Amino acid sequence: MIQPQAVDMTLMLGIAAIGLVVNIVLTMVLSRSMREENNLNIKSALWHFIGDLLSSVGIIVSGLLMMLTGWAILDPIVSMLVGGIIFIGGARIVRESYLVLMESVPETLDLEDIRSDIAALPGVQDVHELHLWAVSTDHYSLTGHVLVGSGAQPFELLSQIDTLLRERHGIAHSTIQMEHPAIHDHGAYGQRFVSGLKAST
Repeated sequence: MIQPQAVDMTLMLGIAAIGLVVNIVLTMVLSRSMREENNLNIKSALWHFIGDLLSSVGIIVSGLLMMLTGWAILDPIVSMLVGGIIFIGGARIVRESYLVLMESVPETLDLEDIRSDIAALPGVQDVHELHLWAVSTDHYSLTGHVLVGSGAQPFELLSQIDTLLRERHGIAHSTIQMEHPAIHDHGAYGQRFVSGLKAST
């Protein structure tokens, strides 16, 4: 920037054009893969090629502007703009990776909605100890305790919960513990349901 050197515009634009074509093809291929599978590895690779594509576009744009105006300062300005865009995308991928490593609740799912859906099934008295975390960007795990009424069929109810989690919320792996208040004592919490069941009988 302080002492700009002469640039071979023909060579620079030619190489940038070749790189642009290659990166467009690779970006299109990975974009199709992203539609089929929402995977963090594919997303990272896709953003890498998008960064290369933006770099090629930046080189072509800055090269043409420099040819028209003679302002060498346009090259680092465009480079910084492209670098900023790449940084923002990279930061998002790093954040998403961090959330997966910390086994946090996926941002696309609402734990209270899941709890309400399970609690709405016939025979379910209460849902507690519900835990949800991301194993990867497209694979989630859930565990929970479900308090059932005396007339409920636990295995049938378990099948209904599994189907609900898989089809409505995209959770393919779940571990549900069925509980009956007369067997599983939860202190004052469990006694509330025991009293309710005794009163109903």
